[in-house]
Amino acid sequence: MGIAKGPTGDYNNVFDPQPSAPPVQHQAAVGIPAYSTSPPVSSANEFFSPPDQDRPVFIGATIGHAPIALHCGTCGYRGPTTIRGKRGWFHYMAGMMTLGIVLLTHLCMDTAHHCPSCNKQVAVAKLM
Repeated sequence: MGIAKGPTGDYNNVFDPQPSAPPVQHQAAVGIPAYSTSPPVSSANEFFSPPDQDRPVFIGATIGHAPIALHCGTCGYRGPTTIRGKRGWFHYMAGMMTLGIVLLTHLCMDTAHHCPSCNKQVAVAKLM
């Protein structure tokens, strides 16, 4: 029994696999955008905050608890909002129902959306 040579003729590369085909590039399905980790911010789905807005806009009770795309009219920032939890009416009611346990956590809180550039509160999502 002789010594086996690898595919390149080298004795050290006996177990190297044969060169494979180049990786396959996957195409997005028709009508479905292809993006890696976060959807692109476009003017079609971004929230516009006018510069003369005096109070935050209510954006919903069951939606709006994640960062949203923003176009800030005050400073011109375009991108995702920063979110902060606020204790609202529902947070305190849930605290009374659970004998204070919810008051020690960040559960059942309202969500305030702020512009990360100028720190203006542009929207709020309340649970009740």
